[in-house]
Amino acid sequence: MAQTLLNLAQGVTGTLPTSNYVGGKVLQIQSSTISSQVVITSTSPTDVGLSATITPSNTSNNIMIIATATVTCNNNSDGSGAIGWSITDSSNNVIIGSAGDSNPFDLGHHNTSNWYSINGVQTKTIVHSPNTNSAFTYKMRGENGTATNATFNYNGSFGATSSIILMEIEG
Repeated sequence: MAQTLLNLAQGVTGTLPTSNYVGGKVLQIQSSTISSQVVITSTSPTDVGLSATITPSNTSNNIMIIATATVTCNNNSDGSGAIGWSITDSSNNVIIGSAGDSNPFDLGHHNTSNWYSINGVQTKTIVHSPNTNSAFTYKMRGENGTATNATFNYNGSFGATSSIILMEIEG
């Protein structure tokens, strides 16, 4: 069995068999980005056209998901506006986020006297266990809470993007 030198605190040294190591290695990375503007008018979760697929090499491995959404929402005449988003699997089961909840407002505002909009970049991160070694797809969905318009990648020509990064972590 291979041995690895281990340096401990206070100058104490020893060896540890490599069989005692517990996962943690990044085995692969998959990612996808969109920059096209997507306007969401529905109060129900709607695909924004962004997905990424990864095929885990082992059913015990985890997938670290880092999802970033660039969103804008303008308010209604009463000054309220909100947008929600989530990452789901290909069957629309929510993995992280609030889209599809009765109160989906990840980003929102309320101001009864002034018209304005909220712009933001929000990142959600989670470690997911798909328990498969078959291709697994993650996708971004958004919904319009109470805004006159809720937009992903507003004016994408200026570099606004949303993305999904998937990292397979050895279990």
